[in-house]
Amino acid sequence: MAKKQAHQKVANALMRDIFFHKIKPGERLPSERELSISMNVDRTSLRVALKQLEAMELLDIRPGDGIYVKDFLKHAGIDFLRALFPQKDALEDGLAVDMFMIDEAWEWWIIFFPDMIKLAATRASSRDLKKCRFYSRENLNV
Repeated sequence: MAKKQAHQKVANALMRDIFFHKIKPGERLPSERELSISMNVDRTSLRVALKQLEAMELLDIRPGDGIYVKDFLKHAGIDFLRALFPQKDALEDGLAVDMFMIDEAWEWWIIFFPDMIKLAATRASSRDLKKCRFYSRENLNV
């Protein structure tokens, strides 16, 4: 198995801390210099990780002001969960994927999924619904 790059380790550590509320929504992170020292990585790797988390809607980077944590329940998407629970070698990669974390993710999904279906249904056209019906019949061999 290939070793993880520094920015991946930093991103995983920050995602885990955000998920477990060690870093709370609205909280300001330390400066890049302080973070790079505390996480034992160079600033370039740290910046790559921070940009990745910003793209996942976990961080709000405000130049000249600081880096703030967003509420992942309101902003983050499915890519956040995919990153938390990779398909292969999750435990070997150093992620804290344990039963508690899986229970938390399922609880979040159970709350989120019905709203997602409602939103999709309000935006769906009759053509979209016909496609769903066609594909379900095709898969069931009806």
